[in-house]
Amino acid sequence: MTDARLLIVDDDPAIVAGIVASFRTSAYQVITTTHAEEAAALYQAHDPHVVILDVSMRPLDGFAVLAQLRRLDPDACVIMLTGHDEVTVAVRAMREGAEDYLTKPYDRETLRLTVDKALAHVQLVRQHRLTAAQSELDAPSVEALLTPPVARLLQILARKRSPLLILGEAGTAKQLAASMLHRLADGPWEPLLRLNAAQMAPADAVSRLFGEPGGEGADSERGLVHLARRGTMFIHLVESLPLAAQARLARHFGSSHESGRGGELPSRARLVVSSRLTLEEATQQLDRDLMHLFAPMPLVVPSLRTRGRDGVAAVARVLLRQQFARTGAGPERLSDEAADMLAALPWRGNLPELEDFLSMAALHNGDGDTLTAEALRAVWREQPPPMTPATRPSQPGTGGVMRTLAEVEREHVSAVMRACDGNVSEAARILGITRTTLYKRLRELGA
Repeated sequence: MTDARLLIVDDDPAIVAGIVASFRTSAYQVITTTHAEEAAALYQAHDPHVVILDVSMRPLDGFAVLAQLRRLDPDACVIMLTGHDEVTVAVRAMREGAEDYLTKPYDRETLRLTVDKALAHVQLVRQHRLTAAQSELDAPSVEALLTPPVARLLQILARKRSPLLILGEAGTAKQLAASMLHRLADGPWEPLLRLNAAQMAPADAVSRLFGEPGGEGADSERGLVHLARRGTMFIHLVESLPLAAQARLARHFGSSHESGRGGELPSRARLVVSSRLTLEEATQQLDRDLMHLFAPMPLVVPSLRTRGRDGVAAVARVLLRQQFARTGAGPERLSDEAADMLAALPWRGNLPELEDFLSMAALHNGDGDTLTAEALRAVWREQPPPMTPATRPSQPGTGGVMRTLAEVEREHVSAVMRACDGNVSEAARILGITRTTLYKRLRELGA
């Protein structure tokens, strides 16, 4: 999710200023008004994720505004502000559709935790819609976006409850992998809580996750971790979390496998995290105990440039079908010549870059329902995809890690064997080779 938007509606400028100050160091984009009659228009203009709404305002009170917002959006997430002894008002607010309420005066930490929990609920609702949309993808489409070996590994890993680290460059569908793992393991009955660690202020990360500043002895009933319940907690870009927060995650989720480890209560959820780091970088930069949770292997989603002609063409065909489904226009298919051209191009980028490239090519394609190589050439001549730091190959002397093909193959074969608990037949099926060939490669690689 991009930076979350927060709309504050209160006719007391001092209250508004105080709330704004509470979120100054956060990733929230804050929109404010002291005029209740402006709330509906601001909601339509900015589509906020969470609304903080005062009850006692004139000429419209908070309940009238709440009704307006609920008519605009039945899923509007609203936190009501009530006075000291307005218990009946708080009950009415919840009955009429408010997500939560706060009684004045409230402390800053309670305010932030309440808003964070409300945002997490919004994420769950939106994730449910996303998962429903993804569920429409057939198995070949999922395999195309993630590659067949990754899709098959997800089916194996879904049967386990152990934590998982997903590695891959930006735009390699790591979030889709986490969603599919959750869907295979828990279906729609348990929540998938998605958090972007890059959008959390480092100083507040432990508090946001576990519900209490300072970290030790935190009450997870007040933190975001609690919302995952028996489902999946997915943390995107885990390397952005401070080491203290990573260590707390290790203790909290590790205790479900090692009873009483670190004094934490066992977690009922599965922890899944993603990172743009390589395995070597993750080993060096992430918390040691957290990395221990992900043994014996991470799940690596490969970049497009390593997938070959058939792999890139398969992804392109899925993206074209998705674009057509969204817009009802443009080509639905990819010609064989266009597929050959995609394989021949020095591809630089991943799924987002390929999707943008196909969208621009569709503009050059005319009215045909099949995307041609000529349309691709027209876009490539005008604006070839840039080489970004995320996709630039490592060069000697630049700090990048360069390995031989044999080293890469040994690491991957070993990882698949560990995932299959040494079952050679299952590993051979995932790798797409025969048992005899796998035995031979194991001997040659010393894996």
